Amino acid sequence: MERNGSLSPATEQLMRAARSISAVGVRDTLTLRHLRVLTRRVWRLSWRELQGALSLPYCPCCGEPEPFLPLDRLCEDCMEELKRLSFEAEPLGTGRDRLLLRAIFAYRGSGGRLVRRAKFEKDFSALGFLGRSLAARAGSLPQTRRLLVPVPLARQRRKERGFNQAVELARFVSRRLKAPVVERALRRGRETVPQGQAGPGARARNVKDAFVPGRAAWRIRGERVVLIDDVVTSGATICECARVLRECGAREVSALCVASSKRMP
Repeated sequence: MERNGSLSPATEQLMRAARSISAVGVRDTLTLRHLRVLTRRVWRLSWRELQGALSLPYCPCCGEPEPFLPLDRLCEDCMEELKRLSFEAEPLGTGRDRLLLRAIFAYRGSGGRLVRRAKFEKDFSALGFLGRSLAARAGSLPQTRRLLVPVPLARQRRKERGFNQAVELARFVSRRLKAPVVERALRRGRETVPQGQAGPGARARNVKDAFVPGRAAWRIRGERVVLIDDVVTSGATICECARVLRECGAREVSALCVASSKRMP
């Protein structure tokens, strides 16, 4: 879809794939080589990007049609309500459990609406906006080797939603930082109440021992690890995940989140 004279990366991939087919002459046969080229080019697209490329332009935040909306922009009203944070690192936890958290948007206003549309309405345009925004800000981090670990979603919620938003966000960041995503470094050891439904004093208890090492936990030994999640409220989930990763041998743990309901710089 052309937006203000430019094409989205997903659309460009589709056009290159189409040109691969059109390059085959009328008298030629679509050979195995052609099919391999086409498959490789389309395979590079995630289903989220592919769906976004084929949809009509609309504001990812409010859903109102916006035929000439540039890529990675919201409508004027939603942009005004989108509070960007400074991306300065905020310490979470104390002592050995201390880690640094960075978030890009305040949850109040457009930031929260984008997260809710992505998670609960399966709006992949909203998810793409959040993922690209997080990846762009992550590009300012020091260029050191790191592994990305998405916070695992409860099994029932994953089944209902069909995807883990933290995994999708991590993939955007991975492409920007050239950092591997280790999806199975952590897993849920037990089901928990959603943190948004738990009271402020109950959030730490709610996630206590809720995460355990996953099948790929061995990969993070001696590595710098960045936890990826969509929302941070009290920081209890991030801190609990970081504790498990340190016990698995991670040299350093930090966190990147899209939206924060905490008071951050």
